[in-house]
Amino acid sequence: MPPQPTLVLVTGAPGSGKTTLSRSLAETLRLPWLSRDRLRTGLFFALGGWSEEPEAVPSRKESIDVFLEAVELLLARRVSVVADYVLLREGFPKGCRIPHLAKCVIVETSTPCATDRYLNRLRNDPFLNRPAVLRALGHSSIDDALTERSAGASAIGPLLFDVANTGLRTVTVDTTDGYVPSFEEIVEFVLER
Repeated sequence: MPPQPTLVLVTGAPGSGKTTLSRSLAETLRLPWLSRDRLRTGLFFALGGWSEEPEAVPSRKESIDVFLEAVELLLARRVSVVADYVLLREGFPKGCRIPHLAKCVIVETSTPCATDRYLNRLRNDPFLNRPAVLRALGHSSIDDALTERSAGASAIGPLLFDVANTGLRTVTVDTTDGYVPSFEEIVEFVLER
């Protein structure tokens, strides 16, 4: 049987540092990086996301489907990958082949200031602050968008997947002030066989 690729799944609440850590891991390990958020933006780009009259924003479900298909494709071709994804309580959807295609390593990011970080990032996001994008999202202003996102971010905690009970190799990283364990220790954890 050919060797299995590795999926380094970086998960956690919005604003917990998933994207920053997953991009750094991908760069250090010289692996491709996939982000569900970036794929959703890529779908929106195809619908005129940067134009003055973008079409409807792709749904969360559509972006998750594209993300999972992309990860499955890479793993099926034996390409190891670092993926940035909020894994919710239900885990991978039924029929998803990811757990069977790869050795999965979970890196969970955590910080008590995740919601504040998330909202600050959105407030300063030049793409989200475009009037055309706000209109496409159904918002009249960035403050309106942040009010909705704040409620969603606060409610997500109980919906997150319980990574401790997966049976998969897992490390939880406190991202409040740097990384604990250290970035070097996280890389070592990922590379353990």
